[in-house]
Amino acid sequence: MSRHIYSLFLAVTFLLPATLYGQGGSNMEYFGNINYATYPNSRDFYSVYINSGASTYHGDLGSVWPGLANGQLGFSQLRYSPVLFGIGATYRLPIGRSGNLQTKYKGLSIRAEVNTYRISGADSLSTEDTWRVNRRGLSFFAQNIDANVVAQVDLTRYKFRLSNQAGTRARITTYAIAGVGLTTNNPYVRYTDSTTDRLFNLRKVRTEGVKYSPVVLTIPMGIGVQLQFEGVPVVFGIEGSYRLSFTDYLDDVGGYYADPASFDNDIQRYLADPTGTHSAGDQRAGLDSNDGYVFYNFRLAYYFKNRTIGQLLGGR
Repeated sequence: MSRHIYSLFLAVTFLLPATLYGQGGSNMEYFGNINYATYPNSRDFYSVYINSGASTYHGDLGSVWPGLANGQLGFSQLRYSPVLFGIGATYRLPIGRSGNLQTKYKGLSIRAEVNTYRISGADSLSTEDTWRVNRRGLSFFAQNIDANVVAQVDLTRYKFRLSNQAGTRARITTYAIAGVGLTTNNPYVRYTDSTTDRLFNLRKVRTEGVKYSPVVLTIPMGIGVQLQFEGVPVVFGIEGSYRLSFTDYLDDVGGYYADPASFDNDIQRYLADPTGTHSAGDQRAGLDSNDGYVFYNFRLAYYFKNRTIGQLLGGR
């Protein structure tokens, strides 16, 4: 997995709170003592948000972030594509009631979101000196839709003022997420010759003679941090998350070469084996694990006042 960038998110999520704690331990709270009270004007329970950032792919083909040389910063095994946009909504669950009128909620939320993301890869961009580069010659790209429902757990919360005791109050919250999701799966490639220039859906070509689903189950998991100012409905955040998929065909490379005679025409045979050097049953994929993808995104959320949502829900 993309361990270098993910390490940065780990540092932000866990080292930052530790640093803040050293500056004022009484202002630091952890999951067990994080509470949210249901004051009418507070903005803690209902929000909508947008995501924008980068998506990366982890599979059998190679690529790097545009603008970086192959292997720079150790990214040779990462598959980057800076196209990601999504929308979502969050609801804080009523857990940990105090038993009085000012009901307190713990740092546990449920959220749902939908994202559109792009992934791509090619053997020609890999730094590996193996049969994958020398004899395979494969490539793909995909513009997919990701939908998921996850639980979000607040890990730490640090309260502070921007200048002095009379300054605006703010808080930094770190959190973790885990849940279940779905993604579309339609890898494409562009084929060009003297008479043809078009995109082919590799799933429909069945380059390995395998029929795989256009929708795939995923397990999203990740960490994030967000900054919120008192009285301001907009919350800023960053988040990194990994999607473990239940397929090895996000890149259309997951098994063995099909019999060339099983294809209808020369173009399909080329898409399955661009180098034309393989026989039916030859290994085409790494066969070691399923594919996955990573989101690195910036988040802008809008939190509604509690009484506003209560009125919409019938006077709660």
